[in-house]
Amino acid sequence: MPFIIFILVVMSMRISMTAWQWRNIQTHIKQTQAQYKTGYLAIGQHKGLIRSAIVLLVVDENEKVVCLQAMRGISMFARFKELPECHGGSYLSPCQSVSKTEQKAIAQAREQVKREVNRQTIGGNRHDTLSTIN
Repeated sequence: MPFIIFILVVMSMRISMTAWQWRNIQTHIKQTQAQYKTGYLAIGQHKGLIRSAIVLLVVDENEKVVCLQAMRGISMFARFKELPECHGGSYLSPCQSVSKTEQKAIAQAREQVKREVNRQTIGGNRHDTLSTIN
């Protein structure tokens, strides 16, 4: 019986920590959307065996990187950190100063932006508001 109680306590702690982290990520995405009014916001992730990363990539309407933030590790204590060395260039140019895990997450976010730019260019209706791409 004590073993079952222990398992239930551990499971409930794990669920609450996951909910806490999910809320933090959603809050940060909403803050980033409020900060940047135009362009594209793409979210890339890469889950590794040991390391994981989530990346927020904000690209303006001129297809330049306005903001790049990465969260290393997926724990309730992980926070997004700015990567200013990747700002100002084209979103297609590689960022050399990040880890392999973050590079894979950035590549996923770049593909999302590329798809959205192509879709809006072909359709002919470029938006003047920030588009969130998931």
